[in-house]
Amino acid sequence: MYSAAESTAQKATMLENNHAGAWLVLGTALFHLDREAEAIQRLDKAFQLDKANPHIPYMLGRCYYFGMNDRPQAGEYFKRTLVLDPNYTPAAFMLACCYFDVGMPGQAATYYDAVIKAEPQNNEARFRRALCSLREKHFEEAEDMLLEVVKNADSDFRAHLALADIYSTYRVDKGYAKLHYERYLATAPQEDPDRARAAAALEALTTPATPAATTSAPATLPAKTPAAASGASAARPAPASPAPAATPTPKPATAPKAPQALPKASTAP
Repeated sequence: MYSAAESTAQKATMLENNHAGAWLVLGTALFHLDREAEAIQRLDKAFQLDKANPHIPYMLGRCYYFGMNDRPQAGEYFKRTLVLDPNYTPAAFMLACCYFDVGMPGQAATYYDAVIKAEPQNNEARFRRALCSLREKHFEEAEDMLLEVVKNADSDFRAHLALADIYSTYRVDKGYAKLHYERYLATAPQEDPDRARAAAALEALTTPATPAATTSAPATLPAKTPAAASGASAARPAPASPAPAATPTPKPATAPKAPQALPKASTAP
């Protein structure tokens, strides 16, 4: 499909060299054919001819983000898109991703919030917004958002893993940690790189702790009861036993890790 579009657009630019739309179509086709360097050249031409079309800087931003791995330059084009059209939600989402990738979760959160406001059912934006809260150690806020994610889509294994990590480390609650590790393992692809870690964590929670000398336990946040949610994962059953005497080794404060790289198709307008 994109090869045919490339051919047609190439002919159009030869017939009318100053047709911004033809250059945009050609650049977009090249982007989808994984030829981002060529796409940037054609899209630059389109942008020179038409500074008012927000889709042109948006596509340039995608080229720099996915093809050139240049987050700052990509972010500048997404900003230009939003200047031209403040309601261009895909650009706001991608700008948030740029900020998050360069270690600016506060700025990323602002744009993820804008996306969620415009698209309340956008689970990807909500999940990534929760990661911003985790980066800033706002664990209760992250918990609320992740519970909303699994309420909307119980099969979102990444959210189950993030919740399990929260309950096993920050809001120490063995029952809920086990629940979400089990849901993660039931829904995650077999090739997911975190499966081994999650299985080991679940086993550690299930295996009785070896008696040890009494020590002063660190203070932990009490687990709170979230709003009722549909799906087995969102319900929070009462723990079957008191809090364990020993908890898994804490993860770094930025856990869980950032999601895998965005697929191109996930940000298509």
